Amino acid sequence: MHIGKILKECIFRVPDASGGFMADGQEVLEQLKDMHPLQIINSSIAIPLYCVMYEYDTVRGNRRVGKKYFFGNVGGSDSYEQEIMADTYLSGWVDNFNSSHPFRAISNVKILEVVHLANAHLKLW
Repeated sequence: MHIGKILKECIFRVPDASGGFMADGQEVLEQLKDMHPLQIINSSIAIPLYCVMYEYDTVRGNRRVGKKYFFGNVGGSDSYEQEIMADTYLSGWVDNFNSSHPFRAISNVKILEVVHLANAHLKLW
């Protein structure tokens, strides 16, 4: 895939003076949009893929086990960091699910296991 196509799909967050990030990275995109692919020195990006096994209660009080997947942050291989990412992503998914399906809302969600399945490699050139 050409680097220009990948960059168009990215949202750039530029570091600000306070150590946080600003959402507007249009200047970065403008700087990179006409870049030749060989100006990028690594030829692929590894993106960790995780599986989260969790249990929950249904509206009828039945206990169930579920499985969800998420792409993690590059470099986030620490098991504590995996748990934090899994909890954050799963909590967000549960909130969205419960608000859009109140008649099927789930509760008492507990993470059973987080497994690093693989690294997805996105070829840049």
